[in-house]
Amino acid sequence: LGQKKTYHNDESWSNMLQSPMSSSAMIETSVYYEFNKSSHQSLVKLKDTQQQHGTSCIKNQSYCLDKNIFHGGHGEIWRAHKINRLGIVNHDVSYILKRMHVKNRDDILHCAHREIYFGNMLADRPNFARFITHFTTEDDYWLVFHDEGISLQSLMYAITYNDGNALLQPSTIWKNLRTTKAGETSLKGLMHQLIIGIAELHKEKIIHRDVKPSNIILNTEIAPKLLVADFSSGLQNSAYFESQLLYGLRGPTTDE
Repeated sequence: LGQKKTYHNDESWSNMLQSPMSSSAMIETSVYYEFNKSSHQSLVKLKDTQQQHGTSCIKNQSYCLDKNIFHGGHGEIWRAHKINRLGIVNHDVSYILKRMHVKNRDDILHCAHREIYFGNMLADRPNFARFITHFTTEDDYWLVFHDEGISLQSLMYAITYNDGNALLQPSTIWKNLRTTKAGETSLKGLMHQLIIGIAELHKEKIIHRDVKPSNIILNTEIAPKLLVADFSSGLQNSAYFESQLLYGLRGPTTDE
C-alpha cells in the first residue's frame, strides 16, 4: 500500500515511454509537487486540527496531515499518514484525505454522500481509486482513500518560473505522449484502461459525469495503472431512495 512520497514527471515514466529524457526534463516538477510548497503553510492551521511535533493532526482521529495537494471551493485534498495507538506516525504508508466543507452547503453535502456511496460500492474494483472510510468534524466531512499515485493532470503540465512568475506549460511527458512512437503506444494503453473502467461503470448503470485529467489517477510503481477517481458528480439509475439520498428531495438540478 505504500507509495513514493514525491513524484517527478519523468522519473516515474521513463521506462514506460522508452525514450531518453533531456537534462532539463529531469528537473521539471509536477504541478502537484509545486503546489504543496505554496499552499501547505497557509492551510496547515485548519479548524479541527492540532499541532503536534511540527505536524498537523486531526482532532480525535488517527491521521497526521502531511502535504496539501489541492484546495478549492469544496474543500481540500491532503496526503496523510496513520497514527497508531502509541501516537507514532507510520510514514511508510500514506493515504489521501479529502476534506469537504459541508456546513450550510447542501450541494457539497450531497457530493460527499455520492463519494461515500460509490466509494463503498466500488471499493473492491481494480479500476477505481479505493475508498476506505469517512469521518466528520464540526463543519466537514473527511473521506479517506488509499494513496494510489498522482493525477494525470499533474503529470501533463509542468511549472517553470520567469522573472518570479509561475508559468504552466506541457510537461516532457505530455510531449512524449503526443510526439513519439513509444508515447503513442503508451497513450493507447492508458486510454484502453480508461475505457475499461468507464465500461464497468456503465454496466452497473453508473454515470461518472466528470471524467477529466484531474480525476484520473496514475500509479506507476510497477507498471502504469490508470484509476478513475472522484464520484462526487456520479449518478446511478437505480432505486428512487438512492437518488433522493444522493441528490436531495428535488433530485438533480437542471445544471446537473
